[in-house]
Amino acid sequence: MSFTVLVAADVLGDKHNLEMSFPGQPTMVELYKEIETTYNLESGQNSFRIERLQVFDIEGSAWRDLTAANQLRDYSQLYAFQRDTSASEQQKPIPPPRKPSFAQQQQAAPAPYQQMNPAVSQVQPQPLNVTRSGDVLPMTVKPTPANRFPMDPTDEIKNAMTFDEIDENKNGVVEKDEWQRKFKDLRMPFSTATGLDLFARADADGDDVVNRPDFTNFAEHYPVTVDSLYLRIQAQAEEERREQIVDNHKLLIDELQRRERSSVAQHRVAKEELKAAESQLRAHEQDLQIKQLEVEGYKAELSEAAEATTEAQREVQRRDRTISGARDRERSAAQVAKDAEEEVETHRHRISAKMVEISNAQDIVRDLEAQLMDAKRLADRHQVDLGIMEDELEDSRTRSREAQVVLEQAQYAVAPLLASLKEAESALSRCNETERKLEGLITKAEKEVARVERMVENAEIDTEPLLEREQYTKGLHSQAQAELDESRAGLRQLEQDVEDFREHRAEAEEAELVLLEEELRLREQRYNLEEREKSHDGEKY
Repeated sequence: MSFTVLVAADVLGDKHNLEMSFPGQPTMVELYKEIETTYNLESGQNSFRIERLQVFDIEGSAWRDLTAANQLRDYSQLYAFQRDTSASEQQKPIPPPRKPSFAQQQQAAPAPYQQMNPAVSQVQPQPLNVTRSGDVLPMTVKPTPANRFPMDPTDEIKNAMTFDEIDENKNGVVEKDEWQRKFKDLRMPFSTATGLDLFARADADGDDVVNRPDFTNFAEHYPVTVDSLYLRIQAQAEEERREQIVDNHKLLIDELQRRERSSVAQHRVAKEELKAAESQLRAHEQDLQIKQLEVEGYKAELSEAAEATTEAQREVQRRDRTISGARDRERSAAQVAKDAEEEVETHRHRISAKMVEISNAQDIVRDLEAQLMDAKRLADRHQVDLGIMEDELEDSRTRSREAQVVLEQAQYAVAPLLASLKEAESALSRCNETERKLEGLITKAEKEVARVERMVENAEIDTEPLLEREQYTKGLHSQAQAELDESRAGLRQLEQDVEDFREHRAEAEEAELVLLEEELRLREQRYNLEEREKSHDGEKY
């Protein structure tokens, strides 16, 4: 029985999966040599050299290093790593298996069983009514030859074939033990004594063996017995032929079961790879959703930051206007204070001038007594003017102090406004910085989203051949299961045909029993009559 392995490898960046068959389980040397030869022929080069092999462990659902031939199973999935290229091989799904392109096309498989009609001289194989994939090796069943005993032979052929079957050692004569053994093997309904008596009747010349002429003479006297022998020999050969067909069909079912198990294993591998790819795709999709949510969150934060920036700008503008008004009031108060100081200074100058005039007037009083009275009056008048000026000076000082208080109040009012303005400007700067950071985060997140989207697209592209392979292996399994069910049904029919044939032979043998007993009785009467006639003739003479 052939042994098949599936060998995947990377050739020039493309994955290939070739189906290779061996007469039996190969050794490691034979396996390495066949893989390298096949892939070199397939690629048209001579550079394919294996560094190591891995085999897929179905039970563990993992790849294992292949170190011994006993790790191999029929239809095992292998992967060949080449020398100097293992590190550069790309991670891609393994495609469905196919035959090498240079392999010859296999012929169609014969039918798993044939019609068991003993009258047919030659059975022609019929193809199974199942559509086979081009990548699947056809299965065959050994053809069973037709029954070599014809249904309606001539007496000469019948006698010769019956004699040849009884003559087991093929020495041209039938010994007594061969006669007895064949009668017992064919379940002839005779006792041992009857069988020996029939042998003596067949041994016409009394040499203790039955030759062909003796048997031909016996067939003329016991035609029913010879017919029964022939039919039983023929039925025995037919039964053996049918049992051989059943055994061949069982072998076919074993092969179909192996194929079915292999397809289950391939389907399991494909499902595991598809499951892993779908899991990776779901992970990428979840990552994409997370990144998209992050981008939306960043955009929401950016929108809030923009609103906060706008509000901060309004607050800065409002506070700037407030500070401008306070500064205007400060400038007005400063101008009033300046005017008051100038007025005080003017009054001081005037007072100084008056003091000089008073001093001059007193000098005049001292110098001009004559003019004393006029000078006193003039001095009094100047004294009155001086009082008025002093009052005006005091009023000016009062206004100056009030202006100074207003100026100090305005300065005190401007200081917190300036601090508030600085705080608002700092808040505005922070908002602008937050906007810049958020814009950078959004740009980075959008790039990440684009990268994850490309990963999702690549994962979807990688998933497509895995899905096709899973569907393909599922179809192989369904096909193998259908063929197995069909073959099992055929086997049941074959076994039932064998049982029906045995029952039919049992009924025929039961019907033969009456004829055989009648023939023995009649022949015994005829022999007795002949013996009496011989005795009577002897007494007469």
